[in-house]
Amino acid sequence: MRVVVLMSTYNGERFIEEQVVSILSQLPSEGLLMIRDDGSTDKTVEKIKNIHDSRIQIEEGKNIGFAKSFLSLLNKTSQDVQMVMFSDQDDVWLDGKIQRAWECLSKSEGQATLYCSRQIIVDQKLKILDLSEKIVHQPSFSNAIAENIVTGCTASINKQAIQLMQRSGVPKNVYFHDWWLYLVISAHGTVIVDDAALILYRQHEHNFMGRGVGWIGRNMKIIQFLTKNDLIDALVSQIYELRKYYFASLPSDARKIIEKYIEDSGQRVYARWSFIFHNHLWTRSLQRDLVLRYLLVRHRIRRK
Repeated sequence: MRVVVLMSTYNGERFIEEQVVSILSQLPSEGLLMIRDDGSTDKTVEKIKNIHDSRIQIEEGKNIGFAKSFLSLLNKTSQDVQMVMFSDQDDVWLDGKIQRAWECLSKSEGQATLYCSRQIIVDQKLKILDLSEKIVHQPSFSNAIAENIVTGCTASINKQAIQLMQRSGVPKNVYFHDWWLYLVISAHGTVIVDDAALILYRQHEHNFMGRGVGWIGRNMKIIQFLTKNDLIDALVSQIYELRKYYFASLPSDARKIIEKYIEDSGQRVYARWSFIFHNHLWTRSLQRDLVLRYLLVRHRIRRK
């Protein structure tokens, strides 16, 4: 199989060697690890270059943020690639991760397909802390509009999905590459959520988002993230980009959702009040749904 692993790095010198080695140990001989360094100021690039392996391709770039960094790599992926996988810089891939993703995607029967999985949450020294939350509901476009269930470091896409995503290149208003994958591919194809966990998802003080341990830890991580980032602005902005690049190819039910619930005001998109107070539960739980509605209301009022 022709597989390419994409990795965006930024000041990741502490753990980068361990992660790269774990990928190379199972990467096929014809595979490729494409790395874009997003403006590191430490020894990340030097440590990567010291791993002498012809399957590594590294690009040094300016700091544009992880989402655009990943999407720029995806946009450069050649047409003969059968599977693209996404990797963080500080995890460890367990044996069989690449093969497992390939086997799951091979069942997609020609549809654009996104694969993702659970993670084994570990501390800095790889001590096991927890298993990531199980996704029990069916992935869908209506869910993808409201929340992201795809953890980027577990994501893999097939050839059809690669071509689909390359149609939009690197959209200006997309801030989470994994959520963008979920939104676009759920509208056009299939999303597979695997219960198997073949990645040690390392938690440390420099994680951009990460996951806490247990119910309380997970929710504290979410609260901390929301206080620093405008999640709703990211949500409505990527809906604007979806309509811009993919509206004509969306199935009729997806177009109806956008037309019925999204209000266009020049270059901005807002959630209509009918969308905010619709009785359909879009997220994984009532608690998440109530938080989402509150944030949508606050965002709507502030933007007016």
